[in-house]
Amino acid sequence: MIIKVVTIDMAKDVIEFVKQTSGETANLITTPEEFNITLEQEQSHIQNQLDSRLANMIVAVINNEIVGLCGLHGRDGRTRISHVASLGITIKRSHWGKGIGYSLMKSQIDYCINNKIAKINLEVRTDNIPAIKLYQKCGFQIEGTNRRSMLIDGDFVDTLYMGITL
Repeated sequence: MIIKVVTIDMAKDVIEFVKQTSGETANLITTPEEFNITLEQEQSHIQNQLDSRLANMIVAVINNEIVGLCGLHGRDGRTRISHVASLGITIKRSHWGKGIGYSLMKSQIDYCINNKIAKINLEVRTDNIPAIKLYQKCGFQIEGTNRRSMLIDGDFVDTLYMGITL
């Protein structure tokens, strides 16, 4: 497995990866039908990520196939929160439980330490126990509950706010 920073020439592959993984689980906030980003929009998004200290998008690649993606983003130009970034991660279902998520998370934590980002936040469904355990293994702690934050097949689902201080 290779972990690398997403570059503009990877935009098409990233779009395909997100479309596939958003249909594999209800743990993500976007459905495949809602993910209608154009190639140009994704290229612009990637360039913005590359230009920002508070952003980093990395992928795990096996046999030239993206099997995991982990994005980090903060708010440039906001002095009071310039030390904080939010994290999102998704792994292809066929590669769950193989340590890919852990490797991506650790890479993003290292990125934050090296770029003077002192806090990482994320949000996870309360019933996504494997993800919660992964985040705790990486040092994240539960900081609160967001009640009825998602609506999945007509049912409200709570999420946990989790964070790590670096």
